[in-house]
Amino acid sequence: MNFNHLLMAILFSTLAIVGLIGQNWQHISPVFENVAWLYEGADQVHQLKTPESMMDYILENPEKVSIAAYRLDRPEHGLFLNADQKRPLASTMKILVLAEYARQVSLGMVASEERARLEDVELFYLPWTDGGAHALAVRDFKEKGYIDSQNTVLLEHIVFAMIRYSDNAATDFMLTRLGKEHIEALPALLGLSQQDAVMPLAGMFLSWNNHRLKNPPLERLKHYQSMTQVQYADEVNFWTNEWINNEAFRAAELDRLKQQGLGISSKHQQAFSSLAPKGTAREYADIMARIYSGELISAEVSEIMAEFLGWPMAISSTVQENFDVFGTKGGNLAGVLTATYFARSKGASDGTVLSVFYENLEGAVWFDLARNVLHQQLELNLMQDATLFELFKEKLFPLGD
Repeated sequence: MNFNHLLMAILFSTLAIVGLIGQNWQHISPVFENVAWLYEGADQVHQLKTPESMMDYILENPEKVSIAAYRLDRPEHGLFLNADQKRPLASTMKILVLAEYARQVSLGMVASEERARLEDVELFYLPWTDGGAHALAVRDFKEKGYIDSQNTVLLEHIVFAMIRYSDNAATDFMLTRLGKEHIEALPALLGLSQQDAVMPLAGMFLSWNNHRLKNPPLERLKHYQSMTQVQYADEVNFWTNEWINNEAFRAAELDRLKQQGLGISSKHQQAFSSLAPKGTAREYADIMARIYSGELISAEVSEIMAEFLGWPMAISSTVQENFDVFGTKGGNLAGVLTATYFARSKGASDGTVLSVFYENLEGAVWFDLARNVLHQQLELNLMQDATLFELFKEKLFPLGD
């Protein structure tokens, strides 16, 4: 083959590749966008090596963070940063589903020993949306012998999967079992003026992308942002119903998910996360304070919730060594990290509550923190080290609200 023929072969090969990319750009473009997004903030990742460096990140990026933290015996001396700013809650919102479950158990509306068919729970499972949480929960069910010969599990085990593993399928199943009207009424019952109603997670992700939606992601986002919260919730409930009750839709969507995954880039997922139910750090710190004190709805409700939220005490030697009481629920969406806690450290006379909500994190920063949980190390340190707490508060004071 002479040089001219070689050039022609390369040209035709290049054109064929370009044509192939063009034909499949809808599927390929999220890959390029993901790579670009995961490089955003890469220079800051190199500086995030210790819990103290997380303090520096917060000081440099206060607009991305909300904090509410205080000891229960002196709440007026707390640490507050953007504490009343509504931010996406991610899976931290599952605390509200737990609260409604505990309320209904306390009233005899639901029995914790009630059993549910595992296939009814798995009907709510939407692949590519939970980081493997549902698979971990089912494996736990099997290893502990929770699944009986009729392939049923106790309702309390489903709730545990929702809190311990952050299983979205378990969450959506419980939303249905507890009743949409009760879930929607709960924020008012708890006195949460800044809390959005919890919505089904499968339907939320399907509203972001599914095989019927043909318009570009950002066009969809703009349309949803023009809706009221109630209107968007109706949209989410519509897609939830399609997934659960329309077998043809579910089969087609499962086929798409196998081929494409969620099918939108992490950067677009970060944009869509603005639609997720929101709340404030201050109100979630208050929820945890009321659970710790036995005052969320009732002492029985608080006790039930504390038992579920306290799962780290059973498995974490770090938690066992440093705390006498500990409960938490975290959350994670693209660009979003959330966590709320109640705790009493060893030797402390009273408990501490802490809520930290991050939003609009750079891709590289979000990915690194989701992997090494450095932010959680800082949060644990703040709850047990009074000197560090006061130092951080002193640094933040000019920025605090």
